[in-house]
Amino acid sequence: MSKRYESDTFRTRLYDYLTFDSTIPELLRVKKPYGKSRRATGEPVSFAVSEQGYANVNVLGKTYRRSRVIYSLCKGRIPDGYVVDHIDGNRLNDHPDNLRVCTYQENRWNADSHGGKRQNYLPKGISYYAKADQYRAMLRLSGRHYTRLSPSVSDLILFLQELRQEHHKEFAFDGWTEWTEKDQKAADIKYQTGPVLGKVLTGGKPAHVRLNRATGQMYRQTADGKRHSVAESDLIQL
Repeated sequence: MSKRYESDTFRTRLYDYLTFDSTIPELLRVKKPYGKSRRATGEPVSFAVSEQGYANVNVLGKTYRRSRVIYSLCKGRIPDGYVVDHIDGNRLNDHPDNLRVCTYQENRWNADSHGGKRQNYLPKGISYYAKADQYRAMLRLSGRHYTRLSPSVSDLILFLQELRQEHHKEFAFDGWTEWTEKDQKAADIKYQTGPVLGKVLTGGKPAHVRLNRATGQMYRQTADGKRHSVAESDLIQL
């Protein structure tokens, strides 16, 4: 972490050249121009959104995350080894009331993941586990992995929420939790799986039969991950 964020000199210079203004989208105004800057006194400080979704600003001749600038300007020094966290998980909400300092691990707890509608169409901490033909929730806590398998994503969301509330406390962030039956169907189609319809006897042993929502076909899956079609006449209802 760069010491420039933690320097008292840096904070003093922020006070000299910038002011916070919650009434404008930019949140920062020029108090007086810095160096050869073309910005006029009172002009909003424009920002650019990074690939990671943070607002970056050019101030004092360098580029900084706006959240760090506003925290330093409005709330105080950022301690060594700490980062600025967005309480509501919105990386563009840089209002001081939404900013706090925390450890890197706490920041990761409160961050969204690569999941969601834009990526794997599953909520944070949940993935499709092809070997078991089920969805899997996973959370790592102090080196230990907590996992659960289920054909229902809603069940896994509740499982993760309970774990996060217990262990992550005020830094718990669940992300996408408003999971509907429509979402479940969309995920099932994407991963070519579906609900359990019943069982079928194979070699005298019962095996679950699922509906592939993408194709409309019934199937059973063996331990090697292979799928076998099942005729409706062979289905044993649950």
